[in-house]
Amino acid sequence: MNLNLFSVITIIIISCIGVQADLTNDEKNTLLTLHNKVRNDVHAPNMQTLTWDDQMAAGAQEYADECKGMVHSGVGPENLAANTWGNITSIFYQWMKEKEAFDESGYRAKFLDTSYNGKVVGHYSQIVWATNTKLGCGYTICPNLSIDHLLVCRYATGNIIGYEVYGEPYFSNINDPNLNSNDATGGLSDSDKETLLYLHNYARVDLNSPNMKMLIWDNNIAESAQEYANQCLGMVHDDDYSGGENLAGNSSGDITAMFNQWMNEKSDFDKSGYRAKFLDVYYNDKVVGHYSQIVWATNNKLGCGFADCPNLGYRYLLVCRYATGNILNQEVYEINEENNSGLNESDIDKLIELHNNSRNSLNAPDMKDLTWDDTLASSAQEYADKCIGAIPDETFNGGENIDSNGLLGIEKIFNQWVREKVAFDESNYRINYKDDTYNNNNVGHYAQIVWASNSKFGCGYADCPNLSFRYILDCRYEIGPTLNEQVYALPVTNTEVELSSHDKEILLNLHKNVRKAVDAPDMEEIVWDDEIAESAQEYAKKCLESNYDASYYGSENISNGYDSDVNKLFNQWMTEKSDFEESGYGIKYKNSTYDGVFIGDYANLIYSKNTKIGCGLSYCEDFNSNSKYHLICRYDKYLNINEQVYIDLSAKLSISDEETLLNLHKEARNAVNASNMEEIVWDDEIAESAQNYAKKCKDLVHDNNFSGGESLWINESGDINLMFEEWMAEKETFDESGYRAQFNDFNYNNQPIGHYAQVVLATNDKFGCGMAYCVNLSNKYNVVCRYNTNITIGMEIYSLPSSTTSLLTVSSSLSTSESSSPKTITTTDSINSPSSTNPSTGSISDSNLNTDSSTNGANMI
Repeated sequence: MNLNLFSVITIIIISCIGVQADLTNDEKNTLLTLHNKVRNDVHAPNMQTLTWDDQMAAGAQEYADECKGMVHSGVGPENLAANTWGNITSIFYQWMKEKEAFDESGYRAKFLDTSYNGKVVGHYSQIVWATNTKLGCGYTICPNLSIDHLLVCRYATGNIIGYEVYGEPYFSNINDPNLNSNDATGGLSDSDKETLLYLHNYARVDLNSPNMKMLIWDNNIAESAQEYANQCLGMVHDDDYSGGENLAGNSSGDITAMFNQWMNEKSDFDKSGYRAKFLDVYYNDKVVGHYSQIVWATNNKLGCGFADCPNLGYRYLLVCRYATGNILNQEVYEINEENNSGLNESDIDKLIELHNNSRNSLNAPDMKDLTWDDTLASSAQEYADKCIGAIPDETFNGGENIDSNGLLGIEKIFNQWVREKVAFDESNYRINYKDDTYNNNNVGHYAQIVWASNSKFGCGYADCPNLSFRYILDCRYEIGPTLNEQVYALPVTNTEVELSSHDKEILLNLHKNVRKAVDAPDMEEIVWDDEIAESAQEYAKKCLESNYDASYYGSENISNGYDSDVNKLFNQWMTEKSDFEESGYGIKYKNSTYDGVFIGDYANLIYSKNTKIGCGLSYCEDFNSNSKYHLICRYDKYLNINEQVYIDLSAKLSISDEETLLNLHKEARNAVNASNMEEIVWDDEIAESAQNYAKKCKDLVHDNNFSGGESLWINESGDINLMFEEWMAEKETFDESGYRAQFNDFNYNNQPIGHYAQVVLATNDKFGCGMAYCVNLSNKYNVVCRYNTNITIGMEIYSLPSSTTSLLTVSSSLSTSESSSPKTITTTDSINSPSSTNPSTGSISDSNLNTDSSTNGANMI
């Protein structure tokens, strides 16, 4: 291969522009030579020599230009590979890494798969497919891909399942009598020499250094390197050689892989600062001397030797020697002193224009104009000036686009981001952002540019001669792309909108799925009703924003949004779910709001008696907000206050219920004006035990294993306010009984008093309740309240203040007047009488008296 500086520079410039970059003739020859060398190295008797096929290459180039990444075309045998720095030999080497796994697979005699033990082998098998005779490749640079230098090679035949890859090699090292000797074989072919010279000069030209000389091959240096390599001394330098020397070894014999071992030192060398003054072959205990030798600017000669050394663990040894290099305290290479870092006013105006042009072209109703922010710009410039490449700043909390280019100009880098639009549009991430890539194509930079809610950004620009692509643009944004969020709303193209048949089907299914998830035994099946839908559509067209139609007989939900996506409009109602569940309104619907938050829409969705639904959609230009799409869904039933929304099989007390019960207990206890009344609190542990017992669904049967006080209640509604009202209705009878000072029974004159007595027992300072829905019980909802202290016969319930002797009479009078008799009185079941049901409320209470005051006391229902 004839290498010249112009061809190498051309490759670099084309790579930086980010447009089609066809293979040069030199690169075609390199690929053909590399393929044939690998094929010859297997020593197969039936191995054909490959020739270049222009027609096949044209097809490969055309497909490469589509920039689909690692997605095969399906037109025939094909290898794909990519990297970020564009060296053809380096890309080819990726396929060669598969050789070891292929040799282990045993696929040579019978090809079975493109992978073996989870490792890819199909690229290598394609390269060495013996009966193939034609090769054609294409190469391009794809700004939309994160790994942007793409190589596509096509073949006439290969990788056919069940066929032989190549014949039994006529030469093998397995029976080599010299395997354990120190005698070396090897030497470099002309192709190897061209490859090494090309790799060295490419690495040097890539630095754009003004004093960088081009290397030429020197046969004398190469001869001395070969002689030293043949000694098979391994990683031991020749002290007698006065110039520079690099050593490398591996087990595959691939010279490109050995060269890349040296190139891997570049990042550490760049960090070391040794470019201006070379101080050591190490930096922070990491080797940098091989790379510094490769790019030593004043050196102009190269020669290498290669040996197969069976005595070495890695077997193959490469020795490259240089006329000069790695001289302490000298400069490795010069940098271009001209620096174009920073942005002027014209650059800033251009960036604002570029960003807002891209955003405004979408005609999105929620798109904000971007303005320049000096704080963001300052942080971006500071980071860009570090010249560490196109690596995002992990410490920055907002959004960030950072990229680099080999040519001066901010617009070139910005256009790389905008080219992602095609893949972004295909991804459908606009509605629900999922990832910064789609089908191996970058989309994140473009998504950041058009993220609608952003209003501020700032950028920094740096000229970094130490980098392959020296110009870095870092733009920072107030808000970064957020997973599962909308990027921007659909543009308004038609103000006359209505629901499609597909939209109606989606809305019906969304309702069905939500109602099914509730798992209520009384949940009715819901169907679409065209008549209701027509009325909803007519009302939607009136564009009254949040005004409900008072004349409609059923329930109604309203949703407004940036676009017509019915999924997103529906999901606004679903955001009420957690607050609704916390409210406890499923058992008894109290209001369309809870704790200041609206929950009525979700309640309508799951109202069990609804059987019909119909919806309408309109676009309302006069709405004050950008949420101009107006969805109305109507239902055939109206959810009334105090009505049960649905029967909850998994019923339990809500946080709101717990707070209500605590407040009711406190009010009742404070009302008796007792001198010894303890402050009562809710106890989660007691509540948990009450909940566990409630779920056992015992029919007014006390838990004899619980040592504290216990009250039980069963009702069809599960309304805890009704329960407490019934317990408080016992107050008048309790006051008449005179049991305050000495408790004698849970009933007085055949009326229950035990529930009230337990509520106002002065020594109680902890309680907790539980509730469960019980299919086996006729009244369904089972409530258990437990207290840390139980009532025992003969004990005082609470003490009166000692200030006057007439206080008892006053207190009794107050108790009688303040406790109004309920319309219905719950019938009590004592130990000697059967339980009975309150005919009006359907509630059942029970009192159970243990007259043995020496025990822990009576459990009271």
